[in-house]
Parts: sequence; structure tokens; C-alpha cells
Amino acid sequence: MCNLLCLKTAFLGLFCLLCCNLFAQTPVGANMANPVILGTLAAGSNYTDTKNNSTSNGYLNDIGQPSDDIYYRFTLTNATTLSASTCGSPIDTYIYILDVNGKHYL
Repeated sequence: MCNLLCLKTAFLGLFCLLCCNLFAQTPVGANMANPVILGTLAAGSNYTDTKNNSTSNGYLNDIGQPSDDIYYRFTLTNATTLSASTCGSPIDTYIYILDVNGKHYL
């Protein structure tokens, strides 16, 4: 009886592990195909967000820096100044401005 119960438990655990990995979805912002969408930003508007890009959170690494990437998509209708801060980050942080094809502007 114990062996049968142990086998059922092991099978159920393996099934759950396979299903969780099979149906796991990357979080919004994990890559260019699934960015955090900010919409159109007017001059003088503000947006604040805090995310943890630890590998355990499911973000991906398309750019190739030591940490995973988080993508945001926004549109500017006029020339404006962008300001981004990584204050408080305990690691080296990289910020890139990309076009819709992934070409680096900065």
C-alpha cells in the first residue's frame, strides 16, 4: 500500500511539475513581443514602476547583459526629454532605447 501511495504521489508531483513548466507564461515585459505597454506619453507626463528582474521571476535575457531584461513600449508624439532612474538598484543596471525592430538608439 505504501509503495502504491508513494508512486501515486511521485507521479502527481511529476505531472504537476511538467504541467507548470509547460503552461508557465513569461510575465508582461519579459521580451519585445510582450512589453509593458505605456501607450502615448505626452510631454511632461510621468510613469513610475518597480519590477524585480530576477531570473526566478521569469524574465528573459535577449540583450545579453548579466541580468534579465524588462521591456516597456511607449510612443512620443513630439520631441521630448526622457528621464529614467535606476536609483536603489544593488546591481549594475543598463538602459537601452530601442526602435520597434530592436535597434539600439542609446
